[in-house]
Amino acid sequence: MSKITTNIDFFQKVGKTNDNRIIYQIEQDGKIAKFTLPAEQEDSFAK
Repeated sequence: MSKITTNIDFFQKVGKTNDNRIIYQIEQDGKIAKFTLPAEQEDSFAK
């Protein structure tokens, strides 16, 4: 089951991993979470 986040305070791209994945960071309610996506999906995710 997926949790849908609302009221995101901060969202940004923060870098790349050695295996060519893009790192994103989200801040919500004072908590920070990071996730990665394959670089090939970066364009479709940004839309």
